[in-house]
Order: sequence, then C-alpha cells, then structure tokens
Amino acid sequence: MREQGEKNILNRSFNPQKPNQIWVSDTTYIPTHYDWRFLRVIYYLYSRKVVGWSMSRKPDTLLVICALEMACLNRNPDRGLLFHSERWIQYIEIFYNRKRLHSYLGYRTPEEFVKNSLLN
Repeated sequence: MREQGEKNILNRSFNPQKPNQIWVSDTTYIPTHYDWRFLRVIYYLYSRKVVGWSMSRKPDTLLVICALEMACLNRNPDRGLLFHSERWIQYIEIFYNRKRLHSYLGYRTPEEFVKNSLLN
C-alpha cells in the first residue's frame, strides 16, 4: 500500500538490463521453539543473488538498515540504485498470519497451525 503521492518507480519491472540497477527486499518470519525471528533479505535483482540480510526479534527499521548496510558492503553500489522494499509485513503479520483461515491448514490460521505443529 503506497502513501498518497508516492510513485511506483519499479512498476513491477523485475528484469533489469544491467548490473546494479535494482535491489529488492523482503521480510519473512521464522518460528522458533520459544518465539519468532524476523529475517530481512536483500536480493540483487540482476543475478537474483542475496547480497544482504539481517535477523531480529522485531520487524523494525533496524532490521532493514542492517541488511542494507551488509548489501552495500558486499556490492558497493553506484548512485542511482533503486532499492525496492515492500511494506506488507504489517498486513502479513496481522491479517494473513493471525486471522485468515486456510482450507489447506484445516481452516486454521498459519499461526495456529505452526503452534499446533510445534506442540506435537
């Protein structure tokens, strides 16, 4: 969901023609025995190689900054690099993982399914 006035510069153009044009990132969560860990990964879109990542107990700004710093150290990008980052983590965590029922999971939420799987 874009803020009003924000432009979609990438516009789903996921096939750059030359190196160091576009990086994309995404966050996922990983269940552990006691709680959750959030993993932010940055992909170098030209080669689809992971160039930066970070892990944290919270999906906050620091998670993104640490992954971006690693990516910059690994690739040393030129000016003009487009960094695309989804803001869907809040939607995924609040609605998709905690509220949306999936028929494949026996009409349970992913969170309920994981909790039950870890207990069994």
